[in-house]
Amino acid sequence: MSLDSLPERIRRYALRSARPASASRRAGLSGLHPPNPHTMSASAPLSRREVGAIGERTAALFLRRHGFKIVEQNVRSRYGEIDIIARKDRCLVFVEVRTRRGSEFGTPEESVTPAKRERLVALAESYLQSLERMPPSWRIDLVAVELARDGRSSRVRHIENAID
Repeated sequence: MSLDSLPERIRRYALRSARPASASRRAGLSGLHPPNPHTMSASAPLSRREVGAIGERTAALFLRRHGFKIVEQNVRSRYGEIDIIARKDRCLVFVEVRTRRGSEFGTPEESVTPAKRERLVALAESYLQSLERMPPSWRIDLVAVELARDGRSSRVRHIENAID
């Protein structure tokens, strides 16, 4: 399916979501809300990229509402990408966001493989080495987001210290 065949609202969202990480960081958190499911065409299912973008925006909004300060999003390194880096109190928190459109193929929590866990630890350690000052503490959390058929989040679960 080409981008031109999508309804205007979804096309704008897809283009905004496809920005490079540096542009996303400069944009801040102003565009955290996913597209309005009531204005989206039922015949155009969300792509995997759109599902992931909605999950990350939902997770960032959830974290902000629970007292986290978002430091960066979509930080890339040679090991992969960190979805969200946040701070709460004096702790630096690396957040992996897993989004699913249902539990037909398992829950978002179950989708974190041992290889992904190792990669997340490597990503966090690489990021920490790039800092001038080490934070007093850090951890890796998981935010699991399940979306209903209409694109709205039906479940958001935050697991602290999800990866040791």
